Amino acid sequence: MTEHPAASVHRVPRMRWDAVTFALLATIVIGSILRFAGIMWGLPMLLHGDEAVIVDNAIDMIRRNSFEPAFFMRPDHLEIQLGSLAYQVWAHVFNGASPLALFAADPAPFYAISRGIVALFGSGMIVLAYLIGRPFSRPAGLWMAVAVAVFPPFVEHSRYATPDIPLTFTVMVVILGCVLYIRGGSWWVLVLACAGVALGITVKYPAALGSIMVAAAVIIDAATTRRPWRIAIRGAASAGMVVAMTFLLSPVLFTNGAEVVRQLSAQNSDQHLGASGLNGAGNLGFYATQFLSHGGVTMVAFAAVGIVWAILARREDAVPLLLGGVYWLALSSLALHWDRWGLPMYLSVVLLAGLGFYGAWAASGRLGRSRTVVRWTVAVVASLTVLSLILGSCMQLAYAQAEDTRVASTRGIADLGATIENTAFDGYTPINPSGPGSVIQDLTVRDDAVVPRNPDRRLEYVLTSSNMVDRYLADSRRPEEQLLYTTIAETLPVETTWDSVGEAPPGPWVIDRLIGSVGYLIELAAGGLVGPDIVLYRLAG
Repeated sequence: MTEHPAASVHRVPRMRWDAVTFALLATIVIGSILRFAGIMWGLPMLLHGDEAVIVDNAIDMIRRNSFEPAFFMRPDHLEIQLGSLAYQVWAHVFNGASPLALFAADPAPFYAISRGIVALFGSGMIVLAYLIGRPFSRPAGLWMAVAVAVFPPFVEHSRYATPDIPLTFTVMVVILGCVLYIRGGSWWVLVLACAGVALGITVKYPAALGSIMVAAAVIIDAATTRRPWRIAIRGAASAGMVVAMTFLLSPVLFTNGAEVVRQLSAQNSDQHLGASGLNGAGNLGFYATQFLSHGGVTMVAFAAVGIVWAILARREDAVPLLLGGVYWLALSSLALHWDRWGLPMYLSVVLLAGLGFYGAWAASGRLGRSRTVVRWTVAVVASLTVLSLILGSCMQLAYAQAEDTRVASTRGIADLGATIENTAFDGYTPINPSGPGSVIQDLTVRDDAVVPRNPDRRLEYVLTSSNMVDRYLADSRRPEEQLLYTTIAETLPVETTWDSVGEAPPGPWVIDRLIGSVGYLIELAAGGLVGPDIVLYRLAG
């Protein structure tokens, strides 16, 4: 076993102004630009259905003059509390007005502020990635930082006022604390790991899974130092710290524990359109496939190299990098699945890939005559992989800057006279841009024709969104909706459409991803719209 003296944990390294430092600073700057440049996406139209949870509850706290959120679903308390503070500073200090009055006049700046808070967490992830990799080597830390900085899902979700990036940030705090604890057995880094778990619980309840890695770190330290009594003493202390810190951060989670339990029970429903219908194995496969689409086969291969390198080097401090695997197994047991839930899972592969970049390069130095060929191969494959990630992140930024179909179609439907009164409309359309909803509420099929459910209501138009149509057509449990949407498409005349270039093209193979990325960026540069496909039909009289 490799010895890792505790002194190395406590010593604060001096700044070394070399190539690694400058590359790290450039990585942080570029990664931050990719994140912050996208936070105005869609504004002033509100296009994301989950963002109102944070913004509205932060405003509610101000209205109640309270610092305790009254929302327990995820629970999002950290972002709500930070948003409440930021809103008041922005309103009183920079505008000299009441945040409630400003919000009533225009909510868009408040959404931008909450998105900016999330972007800060996203940028902080880059720094944490370097700190996690630094104990292995400075180049390993740099590679990890680069991988996190340009991994497209991390860039995309950093522009939304949702909990997934803050959660992933806290998972990285846990990983950092556990890596340092295994290296030195210091109390202060154990406190750091427990703080990461507690902070994460106030964001999303699954953050409690971080306690498993804290327990593993305590056991590994006790075994490697031959001090088994630490398992009981420090294990109990860790559990106590997590509970105490969570209470200090959000006591209402304890004082209103019954509501927390109710929300946890209610969330695991299998009736959520577009996010249910898979069993445990199906969910495991879903997240694995999603990562391959975002990161590609080569990134998985480098992650495997990172694992092999850690095993051969007997680096027990690499175990915390597997925390994403705990999330993968645990969250796949739920009835629902969402791509954004995979961010903490993807984190492990991303960090291990950074370690694999470093490990492959370092190991090639011991190959004698084959060293040059192997190093060139590693350099080319790593460069193409990173380039594909950079282009993927650029696509995410270009998507955020492009015009959304819901924004573009707002003018068109108004010119045609389609209004909320005379139109049956889906969710994710210009009439209802950020929420779910279906024309099934207003329409039905009778005698092979689309007719209003209420014969007294004068409906002239039907407005559909591919975000809803595709979900219903893919769900065999919704035969009535499937029949309605099929009949609409086959029988109603199309008044006009607003077609999207679609999502950024995914793919597991580097070359395909590079070609697809360039083509997608060219489409957006030519004025292509993003978002769902919007279709306006004329309803027969």
